[in-house]
Amino acid sequence: MLTLAGCILLTLPIFHDVLVVSTTPGPDVDFDSISAAISAASEGDLILVRSGQYGPIQINGKGLTVAADTGAEVILSGPTHGIFVSGLAADQSVVIQGLKLKATQATWSSVYDSVIVSGNSGSVWLESLQASNWVCKLRVLDSDSVILSGCKFRGENGPWISGYWSTSSDGGTAMWVQRSCVHLFGTSAMGGEGGLAPDNPQCGGADGDGGHGIRSYASELRMEASTAVGGDALDGWGVTAGSGVLLATGSKFVGRQSTIMGGKSSTGVLCAPSYSGVRFLNDGSSSVESIPGPAALFDGPGVVRPGESLAFNFQAGPGSWAYLLVSESTADLPLGDAGILHLLSPQILDLGPVGANGKLTWPTTLGLPPAPVTLLGLQAVAADPSIGAVIGQVRSLAWLAQ
Repeated sequence: MLTLAGCILLTLPIFHDVLVVSTTPGPDVDFDSISAAISAASEGDLILVRSGQYGPIQINGKGLTVAADTGAEVILSGPTHGIFVSGLAADQSVVIQGLKLKATQATWSSVYDSVIVSGNSGSVWLESLQASNWVCKLRVLDSDSVILSGCKFRGENGPWISGYWSTSSDGGTAMWVQRSCVHLFGTSAMGGEGGLAPDNPQCGGADGDGGHGIRSYASELRMEASTAVGGDALDGWGVTAGSGVLLATGSKFVGRQSTIMGGKSSTGVLCAPSYSGVRFLNDGSSSVESIPGPAALFDGPGVVRPGESLAFNFQAGPGSWAYLLVSESTADLPLGDAGILHLLSPQILDLGPVGANGKLTWPTTLGLPPAPVTLLGLQAVAADPSIGAVIGQVRSLAWLAQ
């Protein structure tokens, strides 16, 4: 049992073990690489990573959590992709939290996808991922439930080679989604700028289009308090700035309190004007739905130890009543305009009223079980008097016994 002061008793799952990864040896360090920890881990283990630069990681068919320790700067860098998650069964889940991705050049004309999520029936939660230098791209393929919470993705700008922009100089798309269901909370996706060839005698023959914020094919996208922006197009004949969201082959888009923008065009100072991007580029087979009202968001630490205070910073419509759902496993239950419930059999914490500024800070203390780690899924809910219940942001929390 776990006690939250002033609230209720929660019966929570006990996860197997905590594996500590650090580039600095020590008596409490189990591995010096994340990959070695993943290979040794059992189903449900937590891999806790301390500050340092590490190689790429791959998780295939194993339910795990990989989290940066409190205050740690964890950077993944290598010759290919930074994170690859695949082969999860319906009853498995992976959580990756708080890592930074260092972009790697594939060739002179392209950059590898930083994160690939492919072929998963189980859920994948990516939380607070971002670039450590300039690019962080995501590709999701054939995955049934992907959560993006507080992440920042960006496509590469059109490349420059030997004083000229390459002949394949389109800006990179920040996020590709194919045959998948992806839910974004407080996440941004920005396409890269198209390349420019100012020294090209044809003045525009090698220019490139701006990259899209998100490209969706036969997929479902739900965005809450998130941003998708197309990359700008510079001077050039017939080049076009990127779209905020490209929808094709029967995709479905549902958005609440989100910003979707096409990239900007040029004025044609060097060559010819380019064309502005559009908010949505729809092939005609896809749907776009906008849900009114504010989203329900919250943030807080991802890892907590005994004696540490815990505060949830909740954000929702002024005058709404805040709740936090707590559970040990995930599910996707469409709830119409309310959103999607990502937690199975959740228990409810009553946080109280949201202030006139739309914010609420809820501090509490913890009574921890004796197990090495308890991993929770959390989801925000706001009972808004004007629009009803709003099912909101998802995050994870690891409570450590030491």
